[in-house]
Amino acid sequence: MAVITTGKTFANGEQLSASKLNQVISGATFNSSDAVDGSTMTIIGGAMAVNTIAAAQIGTDAVETVKIKDANVTKAKIENVADYKVLGNVSGGAAAPSEVAILDEDTMSSNSAISLATQQSIKAYVDANSGTVLQRTRVSSTAQSQPTAVMNADDTIPLVSEGTQILSTSFTPTSTSNKIEVKFHGLLCHSTSGGIQVVALFEGSTCKGAQWIKQSSTGTAISALEFEFTPSSTDAATYSLRYGPTSGTANVNRDGASTFTLGGLSEISMTVTEVKP
Repeated sequence: MAVITTGKTFANGEQLSASKLNQVISGATFNSSDAVDGSTMTIIGGAMAVNTIAAAQIGTDAVETVKIKDANVTKAKIENVADYKVLGNVSGGAAAPSEVAILDEDTMSSNSAISLATQQSIKAYVDANSGTVLQRTRVSSTAQSQPTAVMNADDTIPLVSEGTQILSTSFTPTSTSNKIEVKFHGLLCHSTSGGIQVVALFEGSTCKGAQWIKQSSTGTAISALEFEFTPSSTDAATYSLRYGPTSGTANVNRDGASTFTLGGLSEISMTVTEVKP
């Protein structure tokens, strides 16, 4: 059949008129089934449409986002990405995606602010650096003394005004996420059997740790104490150890009767260490 069927058929010798000519057009019908072949052309919504469009027939920038069906851009349709790369944006603002590097560095040596790290390299770095000593300082004294300034042994936190300072040092932490370890070694004892003495560690005027010791009998007690805390800031601070009896007389680097110096080698010491947890 014809694609268009006229609305009027004329016989040979028939007289023409305006109404008959108009009827040819106004009465014409469109035979859509004969207008397409179902292959290169088809009918969509009653209108003819191209069934297959070649790439050359699509204009540049002609396909809009809204014309792409949701969840229909497959991974195979995205350009190949180089090894150890992902698509992302590290420009600091809105931008088209670009390749972002994935680094496999156990030491994190490149220190990149725009790259990713592998799970293995993160684990290796953490395993290797946990407990890393960042800085350490040690102070000591060979002085011998017998302090009498009282430090109370009760349920309250020791005060920086109590007892006698026996060691101190200035220390500047690098991060409040790290830990500070303080170790004390030396000879501390009370002059009286059953006498109680207190050792307290201070960061500035804030007590960070304390321990009380009861003298079991007159004589020398070899003392080793350790404290750990989180620094309050990264400002320089004075870390100090204060010591004193609850009553009576205490002894530093000596006992109640003996004052051996071992040629000047006998000492008390405090070691301050900053470690990465």
